[in-house]
Amino acid sequence: MKLRFASATGYFLLGTLGAALVALPASSLQKPPVAPAVEPADPRPGVLLAPGMPGLAASEQWGYLDTLDPVTSAITLRPEGKDQPITLRLLPYAAYWRFGSAGSLPTEYRKDDRLLVRTLAVPPRPRARAIPYVIEVRDEITEQIRHGESCQITAQDTNAYTFTVDRRVNGQANGGPLALEYGRGTFLVLREEPIYTFRVRGMPDLWMNTARKAGAEFPIAREVFDEVSRERYRVGQRLRMLARALVGGAPGVVTTAGGGKQMRLFPDYAEAAMRFTPGTAVEALEPGRADGGARLTVTAQKEQTLTLSGPLPGARPGRIFHLRPVRDQVSYPNDIKPLLDAACLSCHRDGDARSGYSLSSRERLLRGSRRGMAVVPGKPAESLLYLTMTGERNPRMPPERDSTPEQLALLRAWIEAGAPTD
Repeated sequence: MKLRFASATGYFLLGTLGAALVALPASSLQKPPVAPAVEPADPRPGVLLAPGMPGLAASEQWGYLDTLDPVTSAITLRPEGKDQPITLRLLPYAAYWRFGSAGSLPTEYRKDDRLLVRTLAVPPRPRARAIPYVIEVRDEITEQIRHGESCQITAQDTNAYTFTVDRRVNGQANGGPLALEYGRGTFLVLREEPIYTFRVRGMPDLWMNTARKAGAEFPIAREVFDEVSRERYRVGQRLRMLARALVGGAPGVVTTAGGGKQMRLFPDYAEAAMRFTPGTAVEALEPGRADGGARLTVTAQKEQTLTLSGPLPGARPGRIFHLRPVRDQVSYPNDIKPLLDAACLSCHRDGDARSGYSLSSRERLLRGSRRGMAVVPGKPAESLLYLTMTGERNPRMPPERDSTPEQLALLRAWIEAGAPTD
């Protein structure tokens, strides 16, 4: 059985690879631009624009999110210290980072979140509107991890729903205390379990996302993680990216277009690159297409650079394609087990099997629990595991984060194929 998968959004390659320049509007972030019309974010979305190229300038801006809509290719942000929003344009391969890892979705950011956006400006055309292009969106936890920062809760006022933290760099105090509000909407995760009351005074090395409503006295704590839980989410993000690559394709840029074509996959897809071993048959799709790609064969793989044989119409340095393996079957050990381990095993394992259901082995996974059969081979519509992960049956699982469409497509394909062991 041949599996046909839907397309997935690509991610931006941060580097200085050669690319064809596209004449796009440019601006400084100091002047609020007019909101863009509903149109593609980039007139030529298959061409890579890379910081560091002649004529291009990258900059960063902290701000508070008003709207993020990839359909209209727009993000509206209130720059820090100002209430007046600015509107920026999202490139179709913008990268979204949360909890220190790539692989987020635009819908996972909420209004008033404090974010760092990285923009790219191109020399303007005459009389062009001045709107920078967003190439990366990062949350605070990502930036704290990147710079070796963390926080430590030092005091709290349970009556006023406030607490203070000391900021730390590499384990040492750095800067004055920061006062924040918390409440029912604050998501505090310790030891892989979400809890909603703060009883962690003095605990070091916490990572925190905040938000700020216009005119509010204090920032709001949105998510607070300890080290164990942050690592769990990092693993989950990595698996989301892998599923995206297997289903919709891993985006990469053509670096050599001769007889031995070479493509370098985007940095976020390092693990997917390891799957493209020599001899792997792949389909190369143009951005935005789900089918009809060129068929090629991987002849060599070194880190994230692949050498390909076979015809690839339109291949030239700087062009973006999505590569996905041509596969007959989803692999349980490689594709399904890691996904379920990350999403479900913390609550459904031997010794702690919620609802009497354990995923500690494939046999117990298929057997299910007192609620019914978890997996009915060949019938995802009758498989409780699939129905709860899609939300068709309550309670939706996992409770803290939805599985991505790509992960659900892999799970469905595996069940339809008879839930094979290999």
